[in-house]
Amino acid sequence: PVIRYSHLEDSFNNTFRTLRLIDATLPEGWQNLKYVEYTDCREDWNFTGKPQEVELFDLAIDPFELNNIISSAPRVLLVQLRKLVKQLYTCSGDSCRDVVFHPTSILSGK
Repeated sequence: PVIRYSHLEDSFNNTFRTLRLIDATLPEGWQNLKYVEYTDCREDWNFTGKPQEVELFDLAIDPFELNNIISSAPRVLLVQLRKLVKQLYTCSGDSCRDVVFHPTSILSGK
């Protein structure tokens, strides 16, 4: 087993929202991503502020989530992921089916 204690150890809690993106048509390194935003719900219970920590993992090569690639990811990808997770967090019912990831707008930045 892999035990990881590297994020928000001293936080009041680990309130987070996560997005898993699996798409074999995307370029290598983007086909199996996990994007996570952490916050402290005492100060930002509805995720309107900047996250305290953000993680991005390529689960195809790092299934145990040992290598956070957030610092090497293209900014345009991170903007899209943040937008997508926000849309999914705030949608309800059938409107959630309208939330779509548009990789063509970011592929030129990879």
